[in-house]
Amino acid sequence: CVAFGCGVRILDPASLADLGGSQELYQHRCTDTAFVPATASSLLKSATDAVLFLTCGDDSKGGNAIVKLHQLRWQPGPDGKPAPALEELRRYEMLATVTPLSEHPACLVSNGRYAMRAVNTQLYVWNLDTQQLTAIVQHENGCAFTSMLLHPAQRLLFMGALTGQIECYRSGPAQQ
Repeated sequence: CVAFGCGVRILDPASLADLGGSQELYQHRCTDTAFVPATASSLLKSATDAVLFLTCGDDSKGGNAIVKLHQLRWQPGPDGKPAPALEELRRYEMLATVTPLSEHPACLVSNGRYAMRAVNTQLYVWNLDTQQLTAIVQHENGCAFTSMLLHPAQRLLFMGALTGQIECYRSGPAQQ
């Protein structure tokens, strides 16, 4: 699943063939996508074989940015082949951004409990279930974040910074 224009495209992981998607998720542009781990299956609206993923985009040029939670499931297409069906489940509001989100790619992640999006020097954290913005974390040295990655098995968040450094944060008591 990749951001494409105002929506997303679903690609086959083996062949990278375009399997479909949506062009109408945002009014202006979609900048990021991130899959949500299966541990968040309680958020699924219907089918147990569905997959959750997040998108982030701008609803208007220079306007408010929004993170959205979607359910992706497969249904028979007009040609009999499986086709993706996307359904928006929830929205997570951001404060208006000062620069276009497209300048901050690869900065959307989820651990199944929270959604996190870095913009400039701030990290926004939402509770996936309650949709509450639970924290806005400012980088302690005022450095802009450039990328984010969650460790697949441990409670670690890796963040690239504009200085070229990779910082590692552990979930739990304040440590770095």
